[in-house]
Amino acid sequence: YREGSEGNFLGLTSETSSSSQTTRIDVTATQNALDLVTTVGNKKYERTLAITGALLGPAAARRFVLNHLRAVGDVASYQTFSPEAGGLATVTDRLTSFGKIDLGGRSFAGMKLEQSVSAMPGGQPSTTQPIAGP
Repeated sequence: YREGSEGNFLGLTSETSSSSQTTRIDVTATQNALDLVTTVGNKKYERTLAITGALLGPAAARRFVLNHLRAVGDVASYQTFSPEAGGLATVTDRLTSFGKIDLGGRSFAGMKLEQSVSAMPGGQPSTTQPIAGP
């Protein structure tokens, strides 16, 4: 992911492989669109996706979630680009609890979230993941 100083989404480069060929996607954000170049083997495919509103990169998404989820049951949604889906995705986080998180031998205060991603195949699967607090 490439992000601006405030964490706004500027673009990304992602490579995946599920067969003998690697698929590479390069995304560049412009003012109202995303320019996508997908490369598979020696073939390139280009397309543009119109966007409205802000797209968040990982840093901005983390700040957004920490600023909007204050009490158990709070819900916050934001839009980002999902390289796995090859398109825009709405991510919805619901705060399920607060607690201690152990990472690398250290303990942190944290939040436990249930997260769904609109662009994922099969609907909106939920996963629970800890996010270290500020």
